[in-house]
Amino acid sequence: MKFVISGVNLGDMRTALLEKASEMAEQFKSGEMKSSKLRVYYNEVITICEKLARNGSDEEALNKFYLLKAKVNYDKNRKVDNKQLVPEEFARFIEEAVDKISAVEDAGDRLNAVRRFKLFFEAVVGFFKEENKKANKGRSRYNRDGSNKRW
Repeated sequence: MKFVISGVNLGDMRTALLEKASEMAEQFKSGEMKSSKLRVYYNEVITICEKLARNGSDEEALNKFYLLKAKVNYDKNRKVDNKQLVPEEFARFIEEAVDKISAVEDAGDRLNAVRRFKLFFEAVVGFFKEENKKANKGRSRYNRDGSNKRW
């Protein structure tokens, strides 16, 4: 099955998970995406997949998946401290996934496509964490006063 999102063929999961997910995480990090915002979207995809796994072709779960496109568009156009909440690359990633998956006619193929997307997204989240470590390397974990207190 050839299923391409943002130039990544999710039909070839080995390459997608081992190479392309890392590249995608790098793009999102260079767009200054926060890991918490990435996790918000990933957690939604997990919840949707769990509902689909329990109920097969759950219309409500699929509608929530389609709603991700509206949510990412909202976050893309919203700014905090003059910065976008999600970079353009991430918005395109989610929008394209929703468009491609919603175009799949067969319910079984659609469920398989959502699962592949979730698996790829999981790899992106894992590599994103690595990109965060690279970005924060050399930063002190101590406060200006020398303490390491959180509050």
